[in-house]
Amino acid sequence: MRPNFVFFGEGIPPEAHQNAMDAARGCDLMLVVGTSGTVAPASFLPGIAKEHGAYIVEINLARTEITRQIADLSIHEPAGLALPRVVTALVELN
Repeated sequence: MRPNFVFFGEGIPPEAHQNAMDAARGCDLMLVVGTSGTVAPASFLPGIAKEHGAYIVEINLARTEITRQIADLSIHEPAGLALPRVVTALVELN
């Protein structure tokens, strides 16, 4: 039995890749959490979202290329602390 995830070095199934690209093109907000932003093709998604008008929020302990080139807001603290506050702020906006 094969697990339902992609191992490092494996290709992403074409349908999953297309779904991710479509979601990136259509989102208003993208949360990028805990990634170096260097492993393709996922590393392209924040840039694609930004090109299509999305606001990019990066939550990561370290600064990355996403911090320097793409993110509208970078929060440099543990995701477990930052995400609840981000969710609360988003709920309050609605």
